[in-house]
Amino acid sequence: MRIPNYNRFPSTIVDAEAYVGWNSLRLLLEELIQTNGSVAIELYPGVNESAVIDFLKSINLGDVVDVRSLYKYESEIKAMTEVFLTDDVLFGYISPLTINDYIDGRKLNQFKSINKEGRKLIVGTGASVVADKGTPLVYFDLSRWEIIQRFRRNETDGIGVLSRDEPFSFQYKRGYFNDWKIADRLKEDWCCTVWNG
Repeated sequence: MRIPNYNRFPSTIVDAEAYVGWNSLRLLLEELIQTNGSVAIELYPGVNESAVIDFLKSINLGDVVDVRSLYKYESEIKAMTEVFLTDDVLFGYISPLTINDYIDGRKLNQFKSINKEGRKLIVGTGASVVADKGTPLVYFDLSRWEIIQRFRRNETDGIGVLSRDEPFSFQYKRGYFNDWKIADRLKEDWCCTVWNG
């Protein structure tokens, strides 16, 4: 029998905890908000933002800040990304954009100047960038396969754009060439900071 020259069961060991279910999340958030005042809740594109935000509002631990309210206007985001997505149904270019390119500096400055006090749950793709340095991070992840299924059912939008009603191929293309790359770069940034000190 031939011995494979690759790892058939790859894994990554991380020094973190995993929580499953709304109740365990509520208990974690109660603890974090008591000791820190604010929590950044980072969502990978495709996570049901509305369900997470509704849950956060229902547990009433503090002001819920939706990061989407700090993004540039949808028309600006579409103009910024169209060069990478192209008019072709299938082909595009890998986007070099980061989540910082999506956040409107004026809106962010206004948010930071107004919201200095009080408990805050900052939620959405880019929450870790919007939150102050040292704010605890809770991360919601999702497999690409599940994201693709949500595209097919028109259940999710792209970062900063309402794209759920677009054809599946365009939703997938936006995810593949743009949104997933942005979220992966963001995850790399904070993973390296957390795991490498």
